[in-house]
Order: sequence, then C-alpha cells, then structure tokens
Amino acid sequence: MPGPRGLETPEAATPGARRSALWALGGAQASALVTLASGLVLARLLQPHETGTYAMAAVLVALANLFRDFGVGTYVVQEPLLTPAKLRAALGVALATAWAMALALWAGSVPFASLMNEPAVAPVLQILALNFVVIPFGSVAYSVLRRDMRFRDRATIETAAIVAQAGVGIVLAARGLGAASLAWASLANVLCTVAGTTLARPRGMPWLPAWRGTRAVLRFGAPASAAMLMRYLSESLPTLLIGRGLGAAELGLFNRAQGFAQLLQGMARGPASNVMLPALGEVRRRDDAAAARHPFEAPYVHATALVAGLALPFALTAAVLAEPLVRLLYGATWLPAVPMVLPLALAALLSVPQWFASDMLLADGRPGTVAALELTCLLLLGLLLLWALPHGTTALAWAVCAAAALSTGLRCWRLWRAFGIGWRAHWACWRPALVPGLAVLPALAVGAWLLRQSARQPWLTAAWLCLLCALGLLALRAGRHPLWAELARIARFRGNAPAVTPPAPTPASASGPAGAEDPARTAAPERRSRS
Repeated sequence: MPGPRGLETPEAATPGARRSALWALGGAQASALVTLASGLVLARLLQPHETGTYAMAAVLVALANLFRDFGVGTYVVQEPLLTPAKLRAALGVALATAWAMALALWAGSVPFASLMNEPAVAPVLQILALNFVVIPFGSVAYSVLRRDMRFRDRATIETAAIVAQAGVGIVLAARGLGAASLAWASLANVLCTVAGTTLARPRGMPWLPAWRGTRAVLRFGAPASAAMLMRYLSESLPTLLIGRGLGAAELGLFNRAQGFAQLLQGMARGPASNVMLPALGEVRRRDDAAAARHPFEAPYVHATALVAGLALPFALTAAVLAEPLVRLLYGATWLPAVPMVLPLALAALLSVPQWFASDMLLADGRPGTVAALELTCLLLLGLLLLWALPHGTTALAWAVCAAAALSTGLRCWRLWRAFGIGWRAHWACWRPALVPGLAVLPALAVGAWLLRQSARQPWLTAAWLCLLCALGLLALRAGRHPLWAELARIARFRGNAPAVTPPAPTPASASGPAGAEDPARTAAPERRSRS
C-alpha cells in the first residue's frame, strides 16, 4: 500500500493515499446525502417531540456504545503487529462489553425514561439495545478494514447500511410508529453493516474469541475509551440538559439547528479522521528523529487548510441565510430554530483547528493526554451550559460557542507543547481560506436582501444557493487554494491512474489477517523526548 507520507504535502501525496481519502470522503458524502434526504422526509412525517424522544434515547445509546467499543477499534488500527491471537483477544473483549451494554440498556430503559420525564423513551431504548447484540460480530473486522485502508469496501458497506436505515425509517414513520421508527431503522443499519462486513471479511480473520491476551487490549483501551467518553459527554451534554430542563420540543428544535449548522462537520470530520489516524500511525513508525520539524506538523497544516477552505464559506452562508435555508430544507415548522443557527455555526467554525488534534495525540501514543484534555473541556462546557440554561435555548447555543472557543485554545496549546505547532502553522491553515470566505460575502449580502423580499419562494433560495456554490468554487481556483489543487489531482488520478491492488502478503503476515505487518517494517524508531 502506498505510504501515507503523501498526506504531508500535496506534492508528495500518492495516488493510493488520495484514493483512500477519496473513498472515505465519498462514502461519507453518499451517506450524508441519503441522511439529509431522509431527514427532509422525516421532518414532515415526525413531530418535534417525537424526534426529541429519540434524541434522548440516542444519547444514552451513544454513551453505552463507547463502553461497548472500549478502545478496541483504535487498538486494532494502531497495533504495530496484528496477529490472529491479538484479533481473537480483541473479539473477546468486544463480545463481552457489547452484550453487557445490551443487558444494561434493556434493564435501565424504564428508570432512564422516568429520569427524563418521558415514558416514550423506554420502548425506544429497548429496541436500540438489540443493536448491541449484533454489533460485535462485525466490529473487529470493520476496524481491520480501516487499518488496511480498504475504504472502498467500507464506503460500499456504509452506503448500503444508510440506505436501508433511511428506507425502514421512512416506511415505519409513514405508518405512524413515531420515535420507534427511528429505532428500528437504526437496527436495520447495524444488520446491514454486519452482513456487508462479513462478505468483505479480511483474509485470516479468526471467527472465535479468546481471553488470552485481553490484558494488552484493555491496557490500551482504557485511556482511549476514557477520552472517547469525555468527548461524547461534551457533545451530548446540551441534549441531556435541554431534554431534562426544557422538554422534548425545545430539544428537537436545538438538535435541528445544531444539525444544520454542523452539516459540514458531520459530513467530513468522520471520514477525515478515519484516514488520518492510521496514516499518522504509519508516519510515526517512519519518523526521522533528526528532522527539524515534527513529522505530524505538515499533515496537520495541509489537512486543516483543506477543511478551513470549506468551513469558512459554509459558516458564513449558514449564519446569513439561516431563515430561508431552514424554511427550504425543513419547512416552516422548524423556523423557531433559526436564532440558534448563528452561534452554533460560529462554534463549528471555531472547532476546525481541533478536528485532528486527538488523532495526532493518539497516534503519538498519548491517550492519557487526550483524556485529560477532553475532561477539562467537558467541565468548561458544563459550567457554561448550567449558567445559560435558565435563559433558554438561544443562550445555550451561545454557551456552546464560547466553550468551542475555549476548547480550541486548549487543544492548540497542547499541540504546541507536544509537536511544536505554533501560531505560524495555524495561520498557514487559515490564510488560504480568506479568499473564498471574502468572495461569498457580497453574494450573501445581496442574497439575504432578495430572499427577504420573497421569503416564501423556495425555488429562489435553491437557485441562489447554487450560485453561491459556483462562486465558491471559482474563488477556490482564483485564490489557488490547496483544496482546488487536491480536486484537480483527484480528477487526474481517476482518469489516468491504474487500479491500486493490495500488496502481496509478507512471510511474516501470511498466517495472519490482511492488516498484519512485518515487525521489522512496523517497529517504531526511538522517539525524541516528549514535552
């Protein structure tokens, strides 16, 4: 497989590295488009209190999912020499934790519904608990696909699963099942994912679990799982507080505004992290200790610059055209969510520098540092939300924005301490984004005035949105933004590059899965002293 050092600079990037990133991003975009389309339909089939009911249940399920994984996926991706014995140990941990979480969710469904003052949450939780019975049969193999950079297979599986979820959700919602329709749709997604992973199962993957070797999995997974838990609590704390303090209807409006403002983050952050983490692990194993700069600096600057080129125009568009876009996409029912869009869009923009911070620290063997950072950010967010809760959902949105600014500052400081990434590197990330950002401002001003004159003309909103997209692409090209160069290279690779075939297995990995590597190749060199 081509080495991931191609992520460091555009010139060094290989067709294989870009092809992996393209498949990861393409799969996520296909899934996001299906989710957006189904969300538009479901927004007209479900009431705010029904989506709020499911959101309450989904918060607890996502929390249980962190304990279910317990860092097993990250362990599989980052382990230097992945043997069948280690995979069996990972499968044993995955089965034990997943089934324990399924039992806990089923038993705790009624008490949690009472705590949230929403009895309809209990049956939704009981349906979602079935996911945890099925998930471990495909989770370890799915992580091996990520380690092997088989993102084409993963994209196919993800797209098929999200289509199944959308179809089941829409059919059941149309039949009047309410929040339960979303829960059954989630189960359809899991079943389809496990089936697809079984078909694409890497060669040499063991079928049976084992307990020997689980200590190594748990030793790595404990701090990594704690870090994921803290991050999840930070993301879910507004949902818990609003659902408990303001009710399901207000929670539905807040979630709709947050989903709209963070649409780009939801579409791009996951696939970018999926590629970045295994690639940085390979970069670390090839690190030259005598290099003047840390080897993670160049990949971070380049990747963040690509994200910033989209994030700045998107945030400006979402903030200025919030009302006509919400009316066009979701309908007039959701217009009370508009005042929350501006602070949440600003929060999403401020969060861009921290997209890859955790991946870099995990790839450098610092899960404890990540956990400490996430805990600090969680405490800051909790204090701000508790102060804003009596003032309503708009104040809560501004509290989320303030917390995003503080957490980004903390992570940037940690990146400077760990890797020497200072303000010059961050300026290099954002400087190219100024041209497309400034280019859309006049069009946004004109568009806001026109759409206020004809607020109930959805075709005009859609046409103006298309014009803004075209203007943004022209600005990327005129400003020579790195994102435009990446798009041009991808187009050349698609037209000229031959298909990338997996490398032949080495003798050391012939008895193991496709993810196993030669220990001489994967042995990490001596690291420089850490800050």
